[in-house]
Amino acid sequence: MKKVYLALLLVVCIIGGNLLFSRTSTSDSSVIRVDEMTPLSLELVYEGMKPDGIGSAQSFAITPDYFVVASRPPGSEEEGGETNNRLSIIDRQSLADVTKDFAAARKSYELGHANGMAYNPETNELLIVGIHDENDECTIVARVDAANFRQKTDEQLPSGTASGIAYAGNGEYFARSGGWIHLIGNDLTERDNKFYFASGLAVQDIGYYADGVYLADWAKSTDVGILWKLGLKANENVIYRYDVVRESIRAFLISTPRLELESVDFADGEAYVLMNGIGDRCDSFYIYRVLDDEAGKAFLAM
Repeated sequence: MKKVYLALLLVVCIIGGNLLFSRTSTSDSSVIRVDEMTPLSLELVYEGMKPDGIGSAQSFAITPDYFVVASRPPGSEEEGGETNNRLSIIDRQSLADVTKDFAAARKSYELGHANGMAYNPETNELLIVGIHDENDECTIVARVDAANFRQKTDEQLPSGTASGIAYAGNGEYFARSGGWIHLIGNDLTERDNKFYFASGLAVQDIGYYADGVYLADWAKSTDVGILWKLGLKANENVIYRYDVVRESIRAFLISTPRLELESVDFADGEAYVLMNGIGDRCDSFYIYRVLDDEAGKAFLAM
């Protein structure tokens, strides 16, 4: 059975407001089993129908005014499932779907798998990562104007693939590639700084809040070995919070039936998650708020 590794940061410091940490090494880490995880309680904020022709919601980000959800069509890349994506734009105050109010959002986007999204308040733009390009080589990175939702550029991540992205402040992002989490600049160039953590579960998007990198993972029903090893049930969800200052990790369990965790983001001191319906709930996507109870405060490191 494979070992689970956790990269320990050797040095962490804050210089001029920028988060810096050294090159990393890997060391054995004990498995975080379900009885060591903290269960989270959620409150449903929004339930929406997936746009026509869409197979699954994949990622979201929160702007000052909107929840923005990226989705992809059903099927494999060869079947057209990695192109003709859609954005759903939900007003945070009224919870109305205002997608049709934006001309750009009435059309499809080219976002690949659209597996990760981050909002940069300094440039007022969304970065959406698509796992890989049409040649299966580099991650597609789409920049979308958060004012009118027009796709500004379609770039590539030169260092390889990424399944998740989170804004870290000061023009920098965390990008998730398998077990590695890299720090990259706004120009997409990779810094020397990175850390490693792999739970063995299906990797999804990531978030960043208060010195914590939040790794969203999903317990696929087909991953029988890792489910047994961690003591999880099929389709349970786990968010790992890696504290980049204390060099510690904590696991939080989300047990919601027939829902796949896709993404995590933060706004106004609160945490939200995007869930994709599966099985008899496959026509919908769901946005939940993490409750402000004892577990929720621990989740936010309060």
